[in-house]
Amino acid sequence: MSANALREMLREALCDTADEGLALLEEVRKTPGAATASAWAAILDDASLCGAFVDAIRRSGALFRSISPRARLIVEDLVDALGRHRFAPAAELLEQLWNGALVHAEVRVRVGHALLDAGDARSLGVLSGRLGQESGAALTLALLGAFSLDPAHAHDLIAPLLARTGDHAEELREAVLRVLMNDVLDGQRPGAKPRGWFAADPRWLDLCVRWAAEPQAPDAAREIAGWLRDNA
Repeated sequence: MSANALREMLREALCDTADEGLALLEEVRKTPGAATASAWAAILDDASLCGAFVDAIRRSGALFRSISPRARLIVEDLVDALGRHRFAPAAELLEQLWNGALVHAEVRVRVGHALLDAGDARSLGVLSGRLGQESGAALTLALLGAFSLDPAHAHDLIAPLLARTGDHAEELREAVLRVLMNDVLDGQRPGAKPRGWFAADPRWLDLCVRWAAEPQAPDAAREIAGWLRDNA
């Protein structure tokens, strides 16, 4: 089958509004061979199909129930494509997916990246709005949302959560350090500039210095404090 024929089959399945659960799209997508993968990549690169991506994600049922692994991979690809194309009309769907209690964890991570790529105030606000509830990769994305939205006030949002006790507070501290390291690493790359998070709010420097002074301080805290002292 020619590449054009495969691409047309995929496009028709993607746009088939009767394909609830994406069973038809799954069937076409699983056709073996590099030609199918190439045709699917061409579909995802077509910004004119973003509206169809949104409709297909809704038809998949990913918002409300567990879906098949193959359908989930399709949804992940569609979410990634929406993020790359920065398709503004997808904002409501992405917000629903990010906040969805039944949405698969990997889909939510892809959604978090799409929201971060969008970069507008609404998307970053949605992303950072679940700081106190997230863990793992989703927590890191929520933190990136908070810093990107307003680096001068991210501390006001995050510090009260750091003041809590328990496993989540410790995980949050480690995630904050990982995120802040982005500012340090950018400052170390030739020709690159720091993201300005420490410059926007010196309280992060004070906090990292305090953490670095602890008997069992995280390595990242010591590294950040040392780099900031050397570059003050």
